[in-house]
Amino acid sequence: MTEKIKGFTDEMLTILVNIGAISLADMKPYNRDRPRNHFSYHSVNAKDFLEKLVPLIPDSDLDDYQNYSPSIKEIIDGCERGTILGVGGYIINKERADERLSIDTIYIPETVDDAISGNARSADEVYYTELDGVNVLGCWYD
Repeated sequence: MTEKIKGFTDEMLTILVNIGAISLADMKPYNRDRPRNHFSYHSVNAKDFLEKLVPLIPDSDLDDYQNYSPSIKEIIDGCERGTILGVGGYIINKERADERLSIDTIYIPETVDDAISGNARSADEVYYTELDGVNVLGCWYD
């Protein structure tokens, strides 16, 4: 059981920088008087998500979801089954009371069946992109 402890996103941010999902330039403060508390990340493959980020997600956050996206738990299940190939989204760090990892994008196989499936059906935008050299559909939930 992973407990929610203030600052749990610190290690996630380090991991996301190390795997290239956040650039170091995006980590810099807006200015001296306004530190960053929102960090976007992109193109995290399912393997890295499952092995490196999921163990850090507090159990209390597993039912969270971004608007009409699948919940974090459903995304984990999809990654384990291979129906979700990766994720993107943002982190709110410990500087805010609502510290969290949010997933607002999932990457699914580039097939008509998947585009019509529940994963893409409720997305605000579905677009062609690439993840680890493979053509995929990005499903973004605003």
